Amino acid sequence: MNILTDEFIKRILETYRDKDLKIILLTEDADPVIGPGTITNISELESYEVSPSGNYNSYPNGKSLENKSVSNGKLIASDVDWQNTTITARFAVIYDNSDGLVIAIFDFGTNRSSDSGEFRISWSASGIINFAQA
Repeated sequence: MNILTDEFIKRILETYRDKDLKIILLTEDADPVIGPGTITNISELESYEVSPSGNYNSYPNGKSLENKSVSNGKLIASDVDWQNTTITARFAVIYDNSDGLVIAIFDFGTNRSSDSGEFRISWSASGIINFAQA
């Protein structure tokens, strides 16, 4: 049996809670290059990013995650939205703005779009990053 202690999980999450985590959106063209362990730095994904639109700014000016907190093994933050955008994206990527480390890649499962409107990501109530203990 392998177990991560609650204190270890808390320390990891608190480290990232206190960093400037940003998010960018990628097109479906990134699908072949994204896989477990294949991407480590945001610079590897720049060419797949959606084009700037409305208040969506491309890397290195991704939108910062706001109101981050840690609770019960979860990293939580406010939902993210971009207004007045025309975007089609398949993936969202959270990265550490200080060194470009990719923290998480979220696959929407299909393209999601906005047409001169809001593009929103609503995080799960179970957290953006969740270290569930069995």
